[in-house]
Amino acid sequence: MQGLISGSYDVDWQVDYDRDGSISGAYPVVTMTASGFSCGFCDLNLDGAAELKASGLPRTVDIEDADPEDFYEEPGY
Repeated sequence: MQGLISGSYDVDWQVDYDRDGSISGAYPVVTMTASGFSCGFCDLNLDGAAELKASGLPRTVDIEDADPEDFYEEPGY
């Protein structure tokens, strides 16, 4: 089944260290929690955890290769 999952996401930043133990970079681990699904081909629409569970679709999805720039926050002044 292909379609569009909607929901919220959680970002957990992981840190890379160099050989000296200094921070050498960071990358986001992003997990999306689905709250809905829609298929533009067959007009299937699922809303909420109960309908997603009944359909067998996953409630959480790990986003692979997330672009870190998508999750940078602007400093508040």
